[in-house]
Amino acid sequence: MIPLSAYYFIGNLKTKSASAISRINGGMKSFLVLLFFIFLCSCARKMDIIQTGPWSDKRDAKDIKYFVSRKQIKKPSIAIAVIRGEKFYPSDRKNINKQIEKAKKMAANIGADAVVLVEKAVPSGTSFPEDRGKVFLAGIAIKYVTKNHSKAEK
Repeated sequence: MIPLSAYYFIGNLKTKSASAISRINGGMKSFLVLLFFIFLCSCARKMDIIQTGPWSDKRDAKDIKYFVSRKQIKKPSIAIAVIRGEKFYPSDRKNINKQIEKAKKMAANIGADAVVLVEKAVPSGTSFPEDRGKVFLAGIAIKYVTKNHSKAEK
């Protein structure tokens, strides 16, 4: 005959193991949700900006000039950020234009006066096979140098 305390112990063991399994399942669900979120973030089209000079107050993105060469800039200026966009096929003008507008918005948020952006080909020797034949935007955000700006830096 099995003592009553043994039944109590076995019953307790079953409920503890069931709750442990549900905790594992809950943890697994959280882990899978986290993995899915990371996957979505890695697939998002993004643009990187790196500060190289002094940033200032926000501006309206409509006021930001867009140049394709530094030779087009007629005023003294300094680079305040480096910008790099996502990879696209050269024929995908719609997404490239969206990237240009996004770069102008980012430049406006850091107080830039203009952006100089060029389309660069993804290097074939250093890229993944799915990136071959694609281009990306690369360039700088600039701030025009004024007399007040020069005095403030000294």
